[in-house]
Amino acid sequence: DYLPDEGPGAVTADVFALGKLLFVAVTGKPAAYFGQLPTDFHQRPDAPAFRELNQVLLAACDPDPAQRFPSMRHFVDALLRIRS
Repeated sequence: DYLPDEGPGAVTADVFALGKLLFVAVTGKPAAYFGQLPTDFHQRPDAPAFRELNQVLLAACDPDPAQRFPSMRHFVDALLRIRS
């Protein structure tokens, strides 16, 4: 569940794997449920930031490697923008 279809060995594959790992860490759901937000997420006080995080994770784990963040730096920058 943590490896993209094209397999390991590329920066975009690492971005994909980290995106899945962060999804599991934040939601507590298995990676197989990637993209499915918790049903109560609208009631969370951090719902806007959570929605932004989900968008970043969806981009990191896009099925098309060309649509993912081209580097880990780009991925981290997108995550840091959510914090600010």
